Amino acid sequence: MLSARKTMCMLMVCLCTYGSVFAQANTTAKPKMFAHLPTSIAISETLLRTFFTLNRDQETVLEFNAQFTFPCRVISNESKYANLQTVIVRSAMFGNAIFQVSRILNEDRSISYTGRILNERAFDGFVLTKADGGTYELQKFETDKVLDECKL
Repeated sequence: MLSARKTMCMLMVCLCTYGSVFAQANTTAKPKMFAHLPTSIAISETLLRTFFTLNRDQETVLEFNAQFTFPCRVISNESKYANLQTVIVRSAMFGNAIFQVSRILNEDRSISYTGRILNERAFDGFVLTKADGGTYELQKFETDKVLDECKL
């Protein structure tokens, strides 16, 4: 049986270990990069089509609407498969946020788009979705609900 002194020492070791683990947890709140923008922004299919004509290292400004312009530089524009092309741009104005958009050629020869605007240091981002009526829009989301924290 353990003596009272040994029991107290073991308890102190456990409390110190527990406290040091909690002290290392990152509790800083991420800024809301897109807080000034609405939760949903319509995007024309014309803008999406022109997106895929951009060249690597090209500077451009994507004008989603009057309130949201996205000055950026093209990082890549690649077609890995015959039915998939992906363009990635980075915006210094939004803390090096990345906008990735893919164009998918479906089996019925129709085209669909998917993508996201992300900044790993921001609380919010946008996902490109197809709305009712076949139009596209950017929907705001919270990045912490999508991105897993690295636990290494």
